[in-house]
Amino acid sequence: MMDVVSGIGGTDGAPLVSKSPQHDATDADGEDDVAVGDDDDVTARVGALHVAHAPGLKSTFTGTCRDLDADLGRLSEVYGTTTIVSLLPRTEAQRLTIGPRIEAEAAAAVGMKLLRFPIVNGGIPDDMAVFSDFVDALVARMLAGERLLVHCRAGYGRAGMVAVAMLLRSGACTSLAAAIAHARRKRPSSRTRMVENERQEAFLADYATAAGLLLE
Repeated sequence: MMDVVSGIGGTDGAPLVSKSPQHDATDADGEDDVAVGDDDDVTARVGALHVAHAPGLKSTFTGTCRDLDADLGRLSEVYGTTTIVSLLPRTEAQRLTIGPRIEAEAAAAVGMKLLRFPIVNGGIPDDMAVFSDFVDALVARMLAGERLLVHCRAGYGRAGMVAVAMLLRSGACTSLAAAIAHARRKRPSSRTRMVENERQEAFLADYATAAGLLLE
């Protein structure tokens, strides 16, 4: 089984991602939390895709100061997250005090895997073929029952790009326009949006065309 959804973060004590309509927390950037998907039993290990800001995010710019161990523990214990997908380059992750080694060790401590695919903030992947292979691998994991959390820093531009590609590759959406609209509807923001700039949209159009995924 597969459940393709997007989630957003919560304040301290609230989950980073949620499939439950019960809580009304706000995320680290002050946006209202949004219920997404069905309120199913995560212990069933239905494959899932969630998108959020970085677990353990610390930022003097926004005043955010989250606890990495608490965030990952909550994701694992309550929401059944099995795999963290980080899109942060090493230098950016270290600047946010969640370097690759720190995040990998914290994830392993709660039984999660950490996958990394660095993309520069606001940018696009350097190699289309490598990106396509990575998306294929993520979709295969999801179809096999893994519950993935994809994050960049804020969880909109780079993470949105990967999420949209996965929506297309998994067949959850059959056109690029539908996939972007779905992602933006599930994870809205008053200040930015999923797939945040024209360059990222153009990259996804090239990806979808090359992969033969524009079915509508």
